[in-house]
Amino acid sequence: MSRIVITGGAGLLGLNWAIRKASTYDIHLWLHKKNINLDGISSHFIELGDVDAIAKALDFIKPDVVINAAGFTSVYGCEHNPKHSELSNFIIAKNIAIATSKRSIKLVQVSTDHLFAGTTSLNNEQSPIKCLNTYAKHKSMAENEVLAKHPDALVLRTTFFGWGPSYRRSFSDLILDDMAVGRQVRMFDDVFFTPLDTMHLIDITHELLNLNQRGIINICGGERISKYEFSVKLAAKFGYDSDLIQPIQASRLQTNVKRPLDLSLADDKLRGIIGGKSVLVDDAIESLKQHENLRKQIGGIGQIIPYGRHYIDDADIEAVTNTLKSGFLTQGPAIPKFEDGICEYTGAKYAVAVSSATAGLHLAYMALEAEKGRSVLTSPITFVSTANAAHFCGSKARFADINPCTANIGLSSVVSALDEYDDIHIVAPVLFSGSADGIPEVSKLAKSKGKFVVEDAAHGLGGSYLCGAKIGSCKYSDCTVFSLHPVKSIAAGEGGIITTNDEKIYRALLRLRSHGINKNDSPYVNIKDAFTNGENNLWYYEMTTLGFHYRITDIQASLAASQLTKLDLFATRRRELAHRYSNWIDQHEYFSRAQQVSIDHSANHLFTIAIDFETIGKTRNDIMKELLSHNIITQVHYIPVVNQPYYATNGISPYDYPHSQAYYQSTLSIPLYYSLSDDEFNFVLEVLEKVIQ
Repeated sequence: MSRIVITGGAGLLGLNWAIRKASTYDIHLWLHKKNINLDGISSHFIELGDVDAIAKALDFIKPDVVINAAGFTSVYGCEHNPKHSELSNFIIAKNIAIATSKRSIKLVQVSTDHLFAGTTSLNNEQSPIKCLNTYAKHKSMAENEVLAKHPDALVLRTTFFGWGPSYRRSFSDLILDDMAVGRQVRMFDDVFFTPLDTMHLIDITHELLNLNQRGIINICGGERISKYEFSVKLAAKFGYDSDLIQPIQASRLQTNVKRPLDLSLADDKLRGIIGGKSVLVDDAIESLKQHENLRKQIGGIGQIIPYGRHYIDDADIEAVTNTLKSGFLTQGPAIPKFEDGICEYTGAKYAVAVSSATAGLHLAYMALEAEKGRSVLTSPITFVSTANAAHFCGSKARFADINPCTANIGLSSVVSALDEYDDIHIVAPVLFSGSADGIPEVSKLAKSKGKFVVEDAAHGLGGSYLCGAKIGSCKYSDCTVFSLHPVKSIAAGEGGIITTNDEKIYRALLRLRSHGINKNDSPYVNIKDAFTNGENNLWYYEMTTLGFHYRITDIQASLAASQLTKLDLFATRRRELAHRYSNWIDQHEYFSRAQQVSIDHSANHLFTIAIDFETIGKTRNDIMKELLSHNIITQVHYIPVVNQPYYATNGISPYDYPHSQAYYQSTLSIPLYYSLSDDEFNFVLEVLEKVIQ
């Protein structure tokens, strides 16, 4: 089998070429930064700016052909970053030509149709070059240098469309993506080209290689067409409404970057070599349609699968847009509407939306009078803000070790801490990953000792207690705090919310949220200034305590309120995926669930696995890096707070919390979110198995 090297292996043409010819040739993709993993195709990171690096790679692989599809194709980008354009479009081509010529390796250089002034139609291979921009200049220089260094090279002047990856969308991708959601498409009716689909381009190139062709050849469609007319044809073939496409004129646009209006190429030389009919626009679009199976395959290449991700739909966008048009961006009606929605969902009497969950914890502790000489007891397995918020109040954080099964704060550890420390004023259990397993027992114990309870339920919105009450109902707490960060149950961009059933706490939270200001929600102190003839002065307010600017905006609240309507849908999907992960883990000896809790009651914000790193002979960092090479992002939740230098300098020893340390040493959070597709989910499992093997 002949070996082919394809540079620009992460690009649209490189990927299409590799997939098209993978069953016929031994394909090697040369990559720069983005890692690509395709079955049966080898990938290599090569520094193409270094001719010696190219030479070493060629000597190792020993290819028969090199397809140079590397390039910086943004005309605007090249104009504003000419050094990058020179490297990508000229120097790399020169380096590859030098290295391949010395080794008698056939070279195909992919050029462009931008080389002409744009005042004539159907330019042939002898038409005079007139470069209007930096991109064209460097591509023209590359043509000349490649043929000077490697006279047997084949130089393709072309323009193409095809199915592209998410980070490198084709001209046709952009049109189809817009039409699929009913978005208007504006296309030039005075810019002409001769487009060819990638499959025809690749197959024709291999015909030319088999004929041992060399020099410059136009590989293009045989029909000159405007970009507007092309878009109309594309819409018709894929069943979209062509009325969405509106003609505009490039000649009327004011731009600092000059572009040719006529990019059309003549295919006479090509037809003379290989014979047959020209590939017309309808033929090229039909080929795109026939290869629609590649749309999903290539479109998913290089897509990041994070450990968590928000989901935004048109209803969310409309909700935010309506708020932007309403005249209220902050302190308006969207905030109390959202707060009412939270109360209705959780069953709590009161809800106070704030700028973040950290702000919520701070205010909850303050409302319960955490102060110097008092402490807050919490879990080491949490984000630092749970503990830090105590220090914001002048209080301090103390810690109780986790239950090794639930990863939530352990009842026996809480008993020991309450016996040891008289200054504990608040117990703040963390509902890790959205599970309340063991929390009611801890809360009942704390209450029996006269302590307040603040649940850090940043992960917990949408979950419930084993008794069926919703997390946030404050059935077992004085306050519950949720996060509205994008990876949490619902998103507001940033934000948090506090629920409580105590009116006094609620009133305190309202004042603390907004600078400590009282606007007629408590009796005024300065009666003379507050009233005129027995009526409230409309402008009057009093600052009765030191507060903070922890308000959320109406923009954020409107997004969160829209998201709240989908919370049960989100929770159901998370629950389904968590069960599937759990069933998969049961079949693997090196994995176990890091948190043995009820999936059906948890909000399932995270799915954490425990890995036997020692037995498999890989470190956690090794595994995370291998997963990242497949574009799967994992995380560790959390480094125990007691391990942080700040707390170590406050006399806290990590070794006093052995269950937390054991959990930390083995855990890894893997992707779990509403929009995680079945294909992505299966891919995560497949890669995990490969990594372990």
